[in-house]
Amino acid sequence: MPLSKKAQVFTWDVVLATILFMVVLWIFLYLWADTLEDLANSETEYELSWLSTAVSEQLVRNPGVPYNWTKNPQPASITIMGLADTETIANSTTTLDRVLDADKVMHFINLTKESYPPIRNKLFGSGRYDFYVEFYCLDNYAFDCFENLKLETIDHGNITCENDVVFYIQNYSVWSDLQLAALWHFDETSGNIAHDGSGNANDGRVYGAIKASFTTSASQNSWVYVDLTSVPDYKIKNNDYLEYDVYWTLPGDRVAFDYTLDDGSALRNSGALDQNGTSASPEADLTTNALNKWYHRKISIDSHKGRTIQYYDIACENDENGVRTAYLDNILITNAGSVENVIYRGGAFTSAVHFQNHSSLSYIGSYASPTAWDSGGKFNGALRLDGLDDYVEVPSSDKLNLGVNQTISAWVTVGSLDPEPVRLVGKGDAAHRNYGLWLNPDSSVLFQIKGASVSCEFPVSAGVTIPDSDWHHIVATYNGSTGKIYLDGAEASSDECITTPYVTTDPLTIGYAGFDGHFNGSMDEVKILNRTLPAAEVGEEYAHHKKTCMVGKNTSLSWGMDDVAHDEKTVTFSREINSTILDENATLLEPTGIVKVVIYRAAELSTTTTTTVSSTTTTLPQITVFRVLPATPQQVGIPFTVTLHMEVNQNPGAASITERYPCPNPAECWVVSDISAGGTDNGGRIDWLFWEGGTPVQTQTITYKITAPSPGTEVFSGTVYYGVTDPITGDEEVIVT
Repeated sequence: MPLSKKAQVFTWDVVLATILFMVVLWIFLYLWADTLEDLANSETEYELSWLSTAVSEQLVRNPGVPYNWTKNPQPASITIMGLADTETIANSTTTLDRVLDADKVMHFINLTKESYPPIRNKLFGSGRYDFYVEFYCLDNYAFDCFENLKLETIDHGNITCENDVVFYIQNYSVWSDLQLAALWHFDETSGNIAHDGSGNANDGRVYGAIKASFTTSASQNSWVYVDLTSVPDYKIKNNDYLEYDVYWTLPGDRVAFDYTLDDGSALRNSGALDQNGTSASPEADLTTNALNKWYHRKISIDSHKGRTIQYYDIACENDENGVRTAYLDNILITNAGSVENVIYRGGAFTSAVHFQNHSSLSYIGSYASPTAWDSGGKFNGALRLDGLDDYVEVPSSDKLNLGVNQTISAWVTVGSLDPEPVRLVGKGDAAHRNYGLWLNPDSSVLFQIKGASVSCEFPVSAGVTIPDSDWHHIVATYNGSTGKIYLDGAEASSDECITTPYVTTDPLTIGYAGFDGHFNGSMDEVKILNRTLPAAEVGEEYAHHKKTCMVGKNTSLSWGMDDVAHDEKTVTFSREINSTILDENATLLEPTGIVKVVIYRAAELSTTTTTTVSSTTTTLPQITVFRVLPATPQQVGIPFTVTLHMEVNQNPGAASITERYPCPNPAECWVVSDISAGGTDNGGRIDWLFWEGGTPVQTQTITYKITAPSPGTEVFSGTVYYGVTDPITGDEEVIVT
């Protein structure tokens, strides 16, 4: 009879089921923990986002409580911190006002730097979060939106940001550079005025073409002829040609150049044709060739040889109601390629109506070319000069007469080279020049200063030229004895010459000196300073570092916030941060600046380690302090302290620090306190203060060695841990990895 099987206590089914259950349980617990972590992170992100939005909006749209807290700018006297202009809020017809009060901005920068904890509490209500704020202008390059701000409560002094940017206050006005004499951004899109962005009112007039506007009527006999009275009479010779450029702004403008001779005959009824077979008469339709573009005309006037031109007319013959505007330039009489008579090639002129019928002259004058404003500048817009007659003239002023310390800089792109030297920027005539920055026919650069007795010329080294038609940065500096030229941030020449620049009443000009050649190309960010820029600042300008004022805690975090739980919001403010620019309805005006608010949790700023050591000569483990140093070598704004604590159970004797890395000059990088000697269970501490000097890196590794008094003697064993000390409050945070 077969034996019956006994029940098995252990089976593989149970094992597999147990394993499967454990795997499923582990997956569930892992997912649950991961979900909880995601929820916690989402909650943190939401809270940070809400806070950064609330704080940024409060700063730019709330005047604070009390609204005139600038009269007593102390943290204890402020209930709510806000920077909005009170008048903006009071007169507002919209909730979108973002015009800041200049006094409040300056006080906020100063208070946050000097009294960070109470200002943080005014914004958040607690010390759980930290923040920093950046102020910068829309172009990210200059502080022109802060220049010449009018203050009411601060008459003089300096306001310094955490990143060492300084606002200078003199006579209730704010300046970012007291030595800035003039700055032309060339961001205009129309008109004939190049506005000075320095606040010194050195606006320039752009010359480049004749602009003529006529009001015409619906009549079969509607015309206006305007004579250029400043042009002398000219007797036409054999094989003479009339050449000029014309630009129409509307179809059928019917504006052209005409002349009348001494016998009463005129070009308009001579039957003359241009190179394309189009009639020379102002009645001719040039829409195809001249609408919104320059059209060059070449007309043979050989049939009028021997007769004298008495009237040089800008003419309009249009029989429709409206205003007709056109531009004319480079009006010449040529013969076999040479210029025989210049009727107009830039500059001022006089005029008078010659005759008219059913129409009238609305405007005529020397004006910027319609193609002068280039939207594709190095930074936003630029000024485009045609190399024929375009230039800028700025009336003389005390600010523009520079002393022995001076800097002239410009961004340029060269279209073509003139056979004559071209003065890019300068002031003075052929004999006496306060300064002049020149471009030579071989594309080399020359800096020139002429004094009453000594003239100095500083050419670039042989072979150093502007190599192509790309944008290039040219800077010339002088300090009373040494003149230097920098090309694209690098020093190209340096020469010695001592002189005192000649003070002149001549205007400053850009693109043309009034003699020699005209510049062909575009120019941007032309700057004049009453100080000598050092090489480092020249390099920064070439690198186009963002100009920003930073305030708050650990401003160095702006270089490495990716490793920190944080949120940031940027909001614009309108025009200059000064309520005087508002119109009577207080409508939102053109934005010119940015306020960036960054909120972060300070508890996540550092890491550390705990280890047990026991050795005669011990190199302790490295600790990496991260997230509080910039991604690239920069000066950290706020020092912080890393502390080594040793809990020893044997007498350390005369132990000392013998190696400190990687600072190249320890005396400049940290402060070291000796390990205190003591008996059993006594501890010691060593503090390093980062960084008062030196060049930090993204990840700072601290390596140190404890050496025994004599080899072979165990001097201590125990536990070492690290902490990071808040530079503002002095509280130490111990974090163990």
